[in-house]
Amino acid sequence: MSRAEKARNPPTDPREKTRWNAKVDKALYALKQSVDDDMLIRISNIKTSKEAWDTFAGFFSKKNTHWLQLLEKEIGSLEQGKLSIAKYFLKIKTSCQELSLLDLENRISECKLQRLLINGLQLEYVAYCAAIAGWVTQPTVDELENLLINHELVLAKSGTMKVEEKEEALLSNFS
Repeated sequence: MSRAEKARNPPTDPREKTRWNAKVDKALYALKQSVDDDMLIRISNIKTSKEAWDTFAGFFSKKNTHWLQLLEKEIGSLEQGKLSIAKYFLKIKTSCQELSLLDLENRISECKLQRLLINGLQLEYVAYCAAIAGWVTQPTVDELENLLINHELVLAKSGTMKVEEKEEALLSNFS
């Protein structure tokens, strides 16, 4: 009998079954401890680690169209506001990664990610991004982020940013 088959079928010997149940309980405990509260709700009444695993597999393997639509709408409407460049990029990158995980066939391309990031920037960065758009070789998203963080520092030092934005920009450079 293979290891996988042993894991699926509880032993018949009482001592072996006790050890097997202890392992199942430990695995279920580990699963419950490692998930967020919103996911824990989905497995709170489940008795075995296999049931919990199957529940998660079913949830993450199917496309949740409603959730995808909400994420796409949220990503399209994200704006920098008072966030530093670093925090703004992180927010959009995280949302895009989540969207890509839910919809593997329609991952967000680097080009689209760059457009989303630029569209939500504060006005202070629009002219700078327009200048970058004229470059022969376009920067990657990470290179664009670094360029904009440096520009953010220049704006903070030159006094063209508001005080709270200056503090945020200077702090983001050191975090």
